[in-house]
Order: sequence, then structure tokens, then C-alpha cells
Amino acid sequence: MKQWLKTMQRTPKEKDLTIQVEMTPKQFQEAFKAADEKTSSSPSGLHYTLWKAIAEKDDLCAYFSTMLNLPFMYGFVNDRWTKGIDVMLAKQHGNSQIHMNRLIGLLEADFNTALKWYYPVQIMGNAESSGLNPNQWGGRANRTATMCATRKLLLWEYARYARRTTASFFGDLSSCFDRVHTSISSMVSQKFGMPKTVCECRAQTVKNDGTFSPHYCGYLDEILSAGRRGYPLSGEIQGKGDIMALWTLQSHTMLETHNSQCPV
Repeated sequence: MKQWLKTMQRTPKEKDLTIQVEMTPKQFQEAFKAADEKTSSSPSGLHYTLWKAIAEKDDLCAYFSTMLNLPFMYGFVNDRWTKGIDVMLAKQHGNSQIHMNRLIGLLEADFNTALKWYYPVQIMGNAESSGLNPNQWGGRANRTATMCATRKLLLWEYARYARRTTASFFGDLSSCFDRVHTSISSMVSQKFGMPKTVCECRAQTVKNDGTFSPHYCGYLDEILSAGRRGYPLSGEIQGKGDIMALWTLQSHTMLETHNSQCPV
């Protein structure tokens, strides 16, 4: 833990990293025009179809881009964003056991689009420019699973050729996105230049998230929120626009810690 905290210290290069907080009307337009209209979202009913229609009008983009910016500029929560729907998708046909289903969170379209703009578009560019750990493969542009598997195969072949003793293991990190704490992901975000107000808005929205779980007879009445259940629930949401970038950056800090403790 001590070494990880040292890894979390910002380097001189990282201190120069910046993130644009205010999305311009033009960027608002481009973000929603690029979105897939068929993407499921928005318990409020304000689906991508509406937002893509708004993106066609310059005067509406000027107004709604300002409204979208305000929570991230000042670090408060838009109440509409705190409602979501958890959808369970079957991994295996005919197997409806809960632990065998994939849980996807459907969030408000404008909130998720903003997160995609802040994280995959901006913060990942910062991270790449400052230097991510070369062993961090997932969540990075131009790095495929096939390339990663080939890299591992070449490592084994080299060890065999050089007659070097090598050990490797395979691990499936169950519910890995759900186990990312917002407090930690906010620290990692700020390390790569994310403003505190953006982190506060994002983390508080997740903390106050009241997600309804779909059932065969409609939505369950039980709301899984910290305030109503009486105890805090942490963890990010699979399906949220920033989660892959957050996982990648957090994994990078752990790999850096490992390298410092186990130098080659």
C-alpha cells in the first residue's frame, strides 16, 4: 500500500496535464451525432433519438451544452442522472441463474455521453502521452486481444528457447467494474488531470444512484441506493461511459507498483 501511494503521486509531466471541462456547442453536436441511436438508455425517456435531434439545431446545442456543463463545472449532481435501470443479460441460453447473468446499467444518455467525452476522449489521451505501463493492454487504442495473446505466446516461446523457468496464471476478475470504488477511481482520475469538480459530480451521481432491477412483471419496487437501504454501496457501473478508462488507469497504477517492487 505504501508503494502504491507513492505511485499515485503526480509526476512533473502529469502535473502539466489538463482536461477541458466545458463542452462547446460544436463538441456537443459531434458527440451526439457520433452516438448510436439504437443504444439503450435513459429511464426518464430522454433517449438518444431526442438528443440526436437536438444536435441538428445550433441554437439548441448552445443551450443544452451549457446545461450539460454546469454539474461538471461546479461539482453538483443532476437529480435526473441518479436514476438508472439494471438489465440482466443471459450469458448462456436457457440459464437464468443470477450469478450467470451479465449486469448492464442503463443511464441517462446525456450523462453517459459526457463521461465518454471526459474519459475515453480526453483522459486516455493524457495517460498515453504521459506513458502508460507497457503491460497494461486492455482499454487502450490499437491494442487487440489477439495481439495480447500473441505477445504472451512469444514470451512462452522465448522462455522455452532460452530454457528459462517461467510461470504464468490465468485469472478471471469477476465483477471487476462493480468492485472499483469511486473514491479510488476519483484519485486516479485527478492523477491524470481530471478536475476535482468533474470527479465530485461523477462520484456523487454514482453514490446517489437509485437503480431499478427489471423483472418479468415489471420493475422491482426495491431501489438499491445507499440512502434508502441505510448502508453505503460502492462500485462503478458496467455500461457507464468512463468505466473502461477508469479500470485501465487503475490497473496501470497497480502494474507500476508491481514493477517497482519486483524489478526485472
